[in-house]
Amino acid sequence: MDLIIFNLVSGLSFSLAGSILPELSSVYSLSSSQAALVPYYHFIGNFGGLLLLGILIQKARTITVASTVLLFGSSLYLALIPGFTLLFKLSFLVLGASSTVLVALPGMILSRADPGQAAKNLSFLFAFFCIGVILSPAFTSALIRFGFSYRGAFLILSLAAGAALTTSIVFRRPLPDLGEGLSPAVVGGAFKTHGLFLVIIIVIAFLYGAAESIPNVWIPKYLQDRGGSAGMDVRIILSLFWAAMTVGRYICSWLVARFVKPLILLLSLSLLGGAVLFFTPRLVHPGYSALGFILTGLFLSGMYPLIIAWVDYLPAKYTSMFMIVWAGSMAGGSVMSRVAGRVIESVSFNMGISIGAVPLALIALLLFYARNQTRFKT
Repeated sequence: MDLIIFNLVSGLSFSLAGSILPELSSVYSLSSSQAALVPYYHFIGNFGGLLLLGILIQKARTITVASTVLLFGSSLYLALIPGFTLLFKLSFLVLGASSTVLVALPGMILSRADPGQAAKNLSFLFAFFCIGVILSPAFTSALIRFGFSYRGAFLILSLAAGAALTTSIVFRRPLPDLGEGLSPAVVGGAFKTHGLFLVIIIVIAFLYGAAESIPNVWIPKYLQDRGGSAGMDVRIILSLFWAAMTVGRYICSWLVARFVKPLILLLSLSLLGGAVLFFTPRLVHPGYSALGFILTGLFLSGMYPLIIAWVDYLPAKYTSMFMIVWAGSMAGGSVMSRVAGRVIESVSFNMGISIGAVPLALIALLLFYARNQTRFKT
């Protein structure tokens, strides 16, 4: 029960920045580059939380309780204290760090507790994270429709974080051996013996995170600035984007398990996702643009699990390197948030969305370069 609640709460947090961006921009009269600071700090928090978890993995129970406390405190602050201040931005950093711990650590616990059932258990756990990212924009949409501000969404998140805090104290499950984490010996040894392989994976993860951040952050704001999405609340399109991401991941898992090589599938998804993301802003009708974003979610869906799965080809003592790969994707999201904000402000919103195709094209080039390495063929 505790691990399920952690994943659900983390999911609610992950898609919240994009959900509130339209109202936030309106309430505080923010430019695009200023609005981009919200996801920027959130992604930096994601990045830092993963690295901190990897370094302090031996204190997993303490980190869990601390993360729920910080998530509760930061979301409550955002719910109660208005103003686009430095503390407001730093609260997103804390929010990102704590919520990422609550999705990463449960997966590690289940994988170590029952290695033979890891894939099945992780799929089950991931479903609750997906429920969170799908529901968060929908909840925000409903709150704003009934006259509440974005602060109502953070109040709900603080209540969910309070439930997570309670379960982290009440359910003191025995923890399996979580390994050394990101100790200097593990990180140094991994790069010494598998350096090029790891660098390629981390760069691909960085590029993927950059591409995914475009729709995750900007869908509601983009569609609102264009006049809506064919009668549907713009935040619902973000929910549908994440629903497509969820369904697509299970479809891609089924394809890989039967007859499609991971490298071929990843290359295909990067090209298709890049093409749709590039052309979606050029569609005149807002309903077609909304459909384009949903299709982008479908094509991006299987990419991240395929990227992170390559870590499994490392010796068992280096599998904790997945946290560095994961952190790399969050670094990509952070950098792209600032870049997109600048491009939207100085060039156009259409161009700010279309640049999401660039990292996907670079992924395709990297995959073509790496195609002859044995571990990328399998």
